[in-house]
Amino acid sequence: MNPVGLPIGASKIAQKRRTVEAAGVLLPPDMDDETFCQTFGIGSTILRPGKEMEAIRATNFLTNNDPSGAQWITFNRTPTAADVGAGGRRRRG
Repeated sequence: MNPVGLPIGASKIAQKRRTVEAAGVLLPPDMDDETFCQTFGIGSTILRPGKEMEAIRATNFLTNNDPSGAQWITFNRTPTAADVGAGGRRRRG
């Protein structure tokens, strides 16, 4: 089991873009790679924990090993600019 989901490479993204455009889908010219990957379900360009870690955290929450759900919420929250930028709240993990 690999607990980390590896990011999608540029060549795979370019190949998928060609496939999508050949199917007749018009893509916005300013669409970034991360949005494209998430829209078409091919993964992410960002290194993220894998499905195994998601399952482990869900099990911890459901079996009351994480009774308040804090780990589950932190794991599933989308980081905002305030979370990662200078002066923002520090992320606990």
